[in-house]
Amino acid sequence: MLSAVSLLSLLLGVVLTWPLLPLRSLGLPYDLGDPLLNTYILAWDADRLCHGLSGLWDATLFFPYADTLAWSEHLLGTAIFTAPLQWLTGNPALVHNVALLGSYVLAGAGMFGLVRHLTGRTDAALIAAVAFVCAPHRVLHGSRLQMLMSGWMPLALWALHIYFSTGRRWALAGFVGAFAVLGLTNGYFLYFFAVTVLVVAGGELIPLADAARRGLATTQVRLGLTLRDLSVAAAALVAIMLPVALVYFDVQQTMGFSRSYDEILMFSATLDDYRRALPDMATWPGVIAGGAAERTLFPGGVVLLLALLGGLGAVWPVPDPAASAGTRGRRLTYVVLLAVALWMSMGLHHSSYGWLLTHVPGLAGLRVPARMAVVVSLALCVLAGFGAAGLLHRLGSPALRGGICLLLVLGLLHDGYGGPVTIHVVDPPSGERTALTRWMAMQAPGAVLEWPMYASRDGWTRNLPALMASLDHRRRVVNGYSGYGSALQDFVGGPGSPALSPGEWPALFEGLSRIGVRIVVVRRDAPLLPDLRPAASQVADVWEGETFTAFALRDPETQVPSPSAEVVPLVAASDFTVTTSHRPDRVKDMLDGNPMTRWLSGDAQRGNESVTVTLSRPRTLEAVLMDVPVETANYPRHLIIETVAANGTTDTVFDGSVVPTILEAMVSAPRRPVMRFPMPPHPVRDVRLRQTTSMRTWNWHIPELQVLVQATSGT
Repeated sequence: MLSAVSLLSLLLGVVLTWPLLPLRSLGLPYDLGDPLLNTYILAWDADRLCHGLSGLWDATLFFPYADTLAWSEHLLGTAIFTAPLQWLTGNPALVHNVALLGSYVLAGAGMFGLVRHLTGRTDAALIAAVAFVCAPHRVLHGSRLQMLMSGWMPLALWALHIYFSTGRRWALAGFVGAFAVLGLTNGYFLYFFAVTVLVVAGGELIPLADAARRGLATTQVRLGLTLRDLSVAAAALVAIMLPVALVYFDVQQTMGFSRSYDEILMFSATLDDYRRALPDMATWPGVIAGGAAERTLFPGGVVLLLALLGGLGAVWPVPDPAASAGTRGRRLTYVVLLAVALWMSMGLHHSSYGWLLTHVPGLAGLRVPARMAVVVSLALCVLAGFGAAGLLHRLGSPALRGGICLLLVLGLLHDGYGGPVTIHVVDPPSGERTALTRWMAMQAPGAVLEWPMYASRDGWTRNLPALMASLDHRRRVVNGYSGYGSALQDFVGGPGSPALSPGEWPALFEGLSRIGVRIVVVRRDAPLLPDLRPAASQVADVWEGETFTAFALRDPETQVPSPSAEVVPLVAASDFTVTTSHRPDRVKDMLDGNPMTRWLSGDAQRGNESVTVTLSRPRTLEAVLMDVPVETANYPRHLIIETVAANGTTDTVFDGSVVPTILEAMVSAPRRPVMRFPMPPHPVRDVRLRQTTSMRTWNWHIPELQVLVQATSGT
């Protein structure tokens, strides 16, 4: 029967995702954002599995940062199953779509097995399976493969219930395996399902502990063995997940990744969101309203009615074969799970969730508490199975039961159908791309930047073709796409990019070569392509095609002096004064130690802005430091730094673009990039910083200005 349910689930998946199946190897569903990213990740994982997972975390995106696979879901829990297909076909889009259709089979088979075990009825289990396969959240998250893999949840719970019913450790091992695969597919589900397991395991342990408390010797022994087995299972899960979790925690600390309170609040559900549906799924006119993305959480009318019947059975027994006291207790467990999941999906609308954010490691990285609605759907489908069991038990005629089952299946399908899915064709690598890849193979090792490159909040899904190309040329790329952004990508690809300023391509090429980029690929229809001509001195070789021009960069000629190995103390702000040509009232903001405040010129750069640092007495300085502006476009377009000695002698220590310095700063300290300008090895009295270029838009911002004195010169 399980195989028949799996086949039915596959057919329902084909219907719900139509016309994906005819284009399974050519297109991706919904959009070319998350589906294309997940396609890339599955292909990357398959490649690394061929190498024993060596270099897994340093995926090709977001060069030069480390562990960039951990900027998104790593999908290893799915890749271990799809990798053979990737190796066999070499078709990443096909692999993604097979995994997507497989998620429907997983959901149906897992829920069928769980509910049949709980109710003892095949017909009720079939209804619950269809309810989970057709759950509206699958349309809401249709573009997110990791969210569609929720079928591991009922599969794991099925194994867990078998263990509690029989004590068989193979079932507990199956639970651990399913939980581990779930957690290795979706970080949200790792947290959400942990809560689910606590509720379900608690529901099983409470009556066992109560019987042991009453002095039943055999129950006391069983309780002890059960607790021991569960402890071993928990330790196994920790051992599996901890190495992965440590990588994610390290990335969060190194890159400063976090979700703001306001962002989490925005994606916290309300009860009202559970009566809102996507426009194409508003199947109950006048009752169901539309809503915002991630918060259209209506679970379906049919499943709600059946779940209501099933939930009531936890309080008022239903005379069916599954109406034992133990089964009524399990109904109550899933009622409690439904309540807990609803509460957690509301996130910061409850103050206690804020307490969890500060005490549960990693939870603050989950931007969308509303995704706990998947567990709400799980609990509803289980309760719907109980409700269907009670309803069908009352129907004596097999023909009538079959007719009711058919009507329920059609109703569930109607509630979960979102209309034909938009399919976006993925073009295979062109002959030009293949020729470009061959040319890249002959160049010096190093990373690639594809231009135009798009910033994190400005059409950055268009960076994804560069990631797919990297699977062929095997070089890391500066381009990337993730739930988080790269400061380097935002700087180079944002609206204030140096690539959009006349004449700054030479400085950009120099800076890119300093941080390890060796190839820049530019679309021939890209803006400002003619401005690349002044950068010829930075180019070692050029490749030209119909669509792309590629530049192999020379090794950098200029090396920034290394900072002194000795301790370099700061000159106290009280030991120097700062005067500015503009906005003197904001000088204090670049000396207050807070990089979120700033001095600003106030108007677009006109070439007459200056900042002068006057020391209380002549000092031999190590360097002057300036934080890179948070709004990176507000950097000085042409900076001259001069020092004035005690005898009035003036030296120019810097004259040119700060772009290379900014790029190096963003690589060395991504959380707070600081530009470092070395000073001459003799005492100076004044340091003058002058901005000498005109701009139509951008200010000059200095968040923080610091002066370092050489350790040997005294303080």
